Amino acid sequence: MDKKLQLVGGTPGPATIVRKRGTYFISVLSSTGKIKAIKLGVATWPNGIERRLKTLQTGSHEPLKLLLFIEGNHERKLHREWAGYRVRGEFFAPAPRLLQLLENLREVSRLVAEVESQGHPRTPSGSSRVCK
Repeated sequence: MDKKLQLVGGTPGPATIVRKRGTYFISVLSSTGKIKAIKLGVATWPNGIERRLKTLQTGSHEPLKLLLFIEGNHERKLHREWAGYRVRGEFFAPAPRLLQLLENLREVSRLVAEVESQGHPRTPSGSSRVCK
């Protein structure tokens, strides 16, 4: 579900910001930068995910990094599919299958962004945010 906010004031007219609800993938990093676990959850883009990452970081002594955000709530489906990799709660082991899925999603996201930047119409399937 998209939420629209009207911004007024410093802008010449009302501006609309669309907030996208989607699924995020956050990595827990070791001191060497290696992924120790992947957290999967749902938030809104951009503010909700920023707040969620800050909240999680406050409770973690290990660095966290946003790996990917994709539109749509895919949390339940992925929790079921990844159940065999669950470490605890919403945290999953960085198994090769999961890392490959994330890499594939990142590549699709990159291609969507490239097409959108060339002025082509957006595909009806939505989009996602690639996090570097």
